[in-house]
Amino acid sequence: MSEAAAAGAASNAAATAAGNPGNSTAPGAKPAPGSGNNPGTNARAGAQSGAQNQSRESQTPNDQGGGAADDGLEEVSLGSVKGRIPKDLAKAIKEFERGTQEKFRDVASLRKGAQRAQYLEQLAKQDPERFFKEVGGDFYSIAEERLAKKYERDLLAKERPELVQLEDTKAELQRVRQAELAAKSDVMEQIKDLMGADAPEGMENQPRPVLEKFLAHQKQQYETLQSNTSREMIEAWQETGLPKHPYFGALMSFQMLSHSRKTNSALPAREAAAKVKSDFEKMHREVLAEKAKDPKGILEFLGEDILKVVRQADIARVTAEAASQVGNKGPAQAASQAPKKPMNEHEFREFMSRS
Repeated sequence: MSEAAAAGAASNAAATAAGNPGNSTAPGAKPAPGSGNNPGTNARAGAQSGAQNQSRESQTPNDQGGGAADDGLEEVSLGSVKGRIPKDLAKAIKEFERGTQEKFRDVASLRKGAQRAQYLEQLAKQDPERFFKEVGGDFYSIAEERLAKKYERDLLAKERPELVQLEDTKAELQRVRQAELAAKSDVMEQIKDLMGADAPEGMENQPRPVLEKFLAHQKQQYETLQSNTSREMIEAWQETGLPKHPYFGALMSFQMLSHSRKTNSALPAREAAAKVKSDFEKMHREVLAEKAKDPKGILEFLGEDILKVVRQADIARVTAEAASQVGNKGPAQAASQAPKKPMNEHEFREFMSRS
């Protein structure tokens, strides 16, 4: 029960307990049939009124107002549970359900395909004729072609046995070669992944032990290069004073990779760090110059903690300059610039008589 419905029920119950003026009659008048101050009747009326108020409170805005303004909610159903939730959440739930249904369909399709493949495999062993009908082939035509080839080969074996032997040798060599390639394909894939376009040509002709030794050597070189590059980047990072944030490491890596692709040569980490620092400072100078057009904006952008450091540094600079200027003046110059004592009346008269 909502708060408004509970309040309505409590109000009706209070009105009923107080005698409900709406149902009372004028002083001295007789109550109408079915009404009056009968406690049982009043209690039943209060209960019915409270239930009606609760029903009205539980209705949606569209039920109450017949097309009331949109309240930003949408009714959804999750199994047997129904309710009204925000529209953006309802949209997310619908999209999730749609994606889940698509995944279920994909899984069902894969399962159906696997079952189909298993069925065809068993059918090919048990009933070849029906198998070819399932896959759309002509069993008898294929059988005739195979018998014709066998007859031709048998005839050739009687007349030119050396040719048959040569074909068998070629087929065996091809089979052995395919087996060798399959046995070292994993090593060749690792070399290609590690070296990319720099992978040596014709490596498939090398035996597996040679390829494994070459791969181990390349991995060692790569790890050494990576370690040296990381050390150089850290040193350059510290020397240039870049902020200690992964973002600047990514910028340095980008500069080095971009230079390598454009020029096919390596860019030292120090040059990359200097380039990143120059671009970073230039960008912030432009931002500060734009913010400086509005004094309030620049104050908010820098923040009180940075402004405090700037003020202290400025005060220290001015104080040091003033101290250095006083220290550079001689005693006579300092004495001449000392404030003079005002003359008394006697000294003033002597000064006037001399002049």
